[in-house]
Amino acid sequence: MNGAEVFFIGNLTKDPELRFSSSGNPWMQFTVAINEFSRSRDGEARENTTFMRCKAFGPMAENFAESIQKGTRVFVAGKIRNESWQDGNGQTQYATTLYADEVGVSLRWARANVAKQSSSGGSQPAAATSGQPAGGEEGNPFL
Repeated sequence: MNGAEVFFIGNLTKDPELRFSSSGNPWMQFTVAINEFSRSRDGEARENTTFMRCKAFGPMAENFAESIQKGTRVFVAGKIRNESWQDGNGQTQYATTLYADEVGVSLRWARANVAKQSSSGGSQPAAATSGQPAGGEEGNPFL
């Protein structure tokens, strides 16, 4: 098993910024604030916020950057990895990062318009636009 698999829900802390590797592949780094609310034994409200650093790659990174903005409630599933790098002063820096396998928008307090990404790169509406029901004559999309 490569990395611990996790799933969490939280709010995006800033607008996504799409980047490209030296070979032209899209990727992005983003942070999600995960809020936990509880009460102490005496009834006092407590809040704890954990900030999770995440990365997304390829078409998912492009779709994410075009679809989601700061404050959006998202769910993220993926694998946790420890990263290290040298900073400008030559010091080794460490971070725990979630490499996203899936990212989605929570519809608990929001609405979304979904456009399916075609394999050729253009987006297509997710629902039929001909005025006819999708699927069979009764509108069952599973027929």
